[in-house]
Amino acid sequence: MVRLLMLSLMTVLAAPAVERFVSLVGSSENAGTFNRPWDLQTALSNAAPGDTVWLRGGLYRGNFTCSASGTREQPIVFRAYPGERARIDGGSSQYPALSIGCNYAWFWGLEIFFSDAKRKSSESGSNPTDIHRGIGLATVQSPNTCIGLKFINLVLHDNFESIGLWAEAVDAEVYGSIIYHDGWDAPDRGHGHGIYTQNAAAGTKRIEDNIMFGSFSHGLHVYSFSDLMQNFHIEGNVAFNNGRLASDTESTNYRVSGEMPPKNIVFKNNHSYFSPEIAGGDVVLGSNNGCTNLTVTGNYFIALKGRALVKPSACRDITLQRNVFLGATVGVSRTGFPDNAYLTEVPKGVETFIRPNRYEQGRAHIVIYNWDRADTVPVDVSAILRKGDYFELRDAQNPLGEPVLKGIYESLPLSLPMRSAVIASPIGELPVSAVHTGPEFGVFVLTAPKRALVPRAAPEIAPQGVRNAASMSDTIAPGSLISVFGSNLALYTEASTTQPLPESLGGSTFTINGSGAPLLYADPYQINAQVPYDVPAGRTVAVVTVGDLTSEPAEFSIEAAAPGIFQIDGGRAAALNADWSLNSPERPARPGDMIAAYCTGLGVPDRPMAPGIGPADPVPIQPPASATIGSSAAPVLYSGLAPRFVGLCQVNLLVPELAQGDYDLEISVGSTRSNRVLIAVGSGNAERSAQGAPARAPEDEP
Repeated sequence: MVRLLMLSLMTVLAAPAVERFVSLVGSSENAGTFNRPWDLQTALSNAAPGDTVWLRGGLYRGNFTCSASGTREQPIVFRAYPGERARIDGGSSQYPALSIGCNYAWFWGLEIFFSDAKRKSSESGSNPTDIHRGIGLATVQSPNTCIGLKFINLVLHDNFESIGLWAEAVDAEVYGSIIYHDGWDAPDRGHGHGIYTQNAAAGTKRIEDNIMFGSFSHGLHVYSFSDLMQNFHIEGNVAFNNGRLASDTESTNYRVSGEMPPKNIVFKNNHSYFSPEIAGGDVVLGSNNGCTNLTVTGNYFIALKGRALVKPSACRDITLQRNVFLGATVGVSRTGFPDNAYLTEVPKGVETFIRPNRYEQGRAHIVIYNWDRADTVPVDVSAILRKGDYFELRDAQNPLGEPVLKGIYESLPLSLPMRSAVIASPIGELPVSAVHTGPEFGVFVLTAPKRALVPRAAPEIAPQGVRNAASMSDTIAPGSLISVFGSNLALYTEASTTQPLPESLGGSTFTINGSGAPLLYADPYQINAQVPYDVPAGRTVAVVTVGDLTSEPAEFSIEAAAPGIFQIDGGRAAALNADWSLNSPERPARPGDMIAAYCTGLGVPDRPMAPGIGPADPVPIQPPASATIGSSAAPVLYSGLAPRFVGLCQVNLLVPELAQGDYDLEISVGSTRSNRVLIAVGSGNAERSAQGAPARAPEDEP
């Protein structure tokens, strides 16, 4: 229990103005800081140019609208907090989960979906009244809105459509996102696309390095009845088995086609795949009314029982080179376009493609055509990872599941498993089951979570930012647990799970007088550490290093003893009763009972202790602590280290004869006093004495 309290109960200083925070318990009355976060809608309405808005993990239910705009030079970034999963659920609404009516805003690393279970409509057409799900992300169709938007490394699934990116969204970019299982089934056909987009003459829309699969209709749909199919750059995407979930046979991975001719379309280095059992799959580029300036190069199109590419005959202004086709082609022939590979049967060998992510170091998409159907495929990722990187590899068809590979990169090829049958389960009842494409085709997402962020500025320890972790005072002793506050203190959130404690967490190290301190926890705004036992009393210097950047030294003072009592629930002591229940008004201690109060900073123990390791047994500390509850002395039975916990001290004491109520508990070592925290005392005497009760470690859970 106390292990959990140590991380969750320490006060955190406010973040700099450009760093805003959102949480499930946030409020519009708050300042948007780490410890006083906004709610999501308040952030979307009130963030300022240049702000980075971090969404803490959790499920945000409802329909939200962005109206706060950045500028070209200072966009607003709405991003999932490092190491946490921020999810937006549109529920059973037909409105978008997130409506975008703002300019120069980036949305990064979020998950967006609808949880309504109905996926079968009794109505034909694209606007059924009996399907209760909306578009995941939809740009507002109003002039002078949605300029300069970026959608980066999102996970969008089970929406009406994942992204509605309309003509007004000038210079918008969709990058690195995973999009799947969108749409619904209807009597006429499957409906709903991964991305549905249009663009006018102004600006260029960029659709790059996305993974799109399993929608009821198209993966990417560029379509319009009017002249709104202009200026698209479509590169590095992977689309497969779209249309697979519908009861009909229409399947299209990419469609750039409408009533008017597409203009100025670049379509390069994309991948399309349909499983061998799917008939009728296709890619359509161009309109029956022609096209202008269409460039199609370096793509890999597989539709063994369908059409690898359809180019309408009226579309003549086209560059088509260095593509690979397996399956029928319409409007494309060897004689007309000789600089392409036209395959008539499944080839031998393995084709591997790696697409580095330009927004996150150590991240990449890996596409494998495993024609030999091998169980595993070796892949050289030395251009993505560095030796010693911790990495995680996920199957893109189960992107929110556990990694299929993880570990420390040793500069050797990774052996990618190709026979996984695990695919993300679509929400609701479907006419057709989702089926994995392995072993013939696989897509993987490689990440190096500890390199996902790079330092934007040198770490900075706040003035008087080194504090006793329990009392939050500046009185600190050898062996104490401390909290360090500031900005840019780590690249990402990480907590230690083993002993001895490491000297690096979250890409950060913390030194005291030049020696590394054991770390319990690190995030960009707080580090929790233990002061080594051998740090002498007097003025002490601390430094934080993140990557190649180092903070200015921060001075603080070390005393022989600096008791601080951990507290919970509005100033109540982190203390256990004689039956090891948490002391509270509902579970008070009676006069004569023993209670165990948990603290830090009692001083150096009687026997030598290595830093970063909790003792197996109780270790007394001399001189012993004394204690008072209210104005009455509370006899101390034991004061020393709590078994198994690093830097945690325990004081076992007897509750004096007091009337029922709340009283201040104070622990002293010599003349140095702790903070005061509340203890609940009940009525009546204890039925048994706790004299001689042994010191013991608290349970990890209540």
